[in-house]
Amino acid sequence: MAVYPECRKKAQAEVDQVIGHSRLPEFGDQASAPYLAAILKETLRWFPVILLDNLLLNSTLSALPHATIADDVYEGYRIQVGSIGIPNSWKILHDSESYAHPYMFRPKRFIPEENGGVAEHDPTIGSFGYGRRICAGKNLVAASVWVSIATTFSAFDWSDPVDESGQTIDHIRAVQPSSSIGSL
Repeated sequence: MAVYPECRKKAQAEVDQVIGHSRLPEFGDQASAPYLAAILKETLRWFPVILLDNLLLNSTLSALPHATIADDVYEGYRIQVGSIGIPNSWKILHDSESYAHPYMFRPKRFIPEENGGVAEHDPTIGSFGYGRRICAGKNLVAASVWVSIATTFSAFDWSDPVDESGQTIDHIRAVQPSSSIGSL
């Protein structure tokens, strides 16, 4: 949110309006806070959760392997039964035919009223796997992460980072260590 202050401010305003300051967010608040839901979807699309084995193998961001259950032909290529395919979640979730400006963080792409009347493809379909092996906890995880995001906005007042003299720090500098800290 430090890199996208306009998103942070809009989310903060929505939480203040929907939840207020007298209680913490609840699962039932989701339907009344579409911008927070859009932030969750955009976060899952923009940087999908990777599998542990992918991280350990320094592999690409991909989903669980799948095997074909019958012989098939795809674009002239013969695919034998039992062939293994590994969906590339990163590519799917950054496809410019599915998402306008796929490398930009744009939560409004999932709010039809703010995106020319059309919501773009729901990224949770790709973020949690595909087919029969889709994550069994998909709905619980999405709801829990939404509550975590909403609680963070509810419990804290976010502001632009400032230096010792109170001057706003450029978001790039804000996430880099200061040279006065020392070297590693």
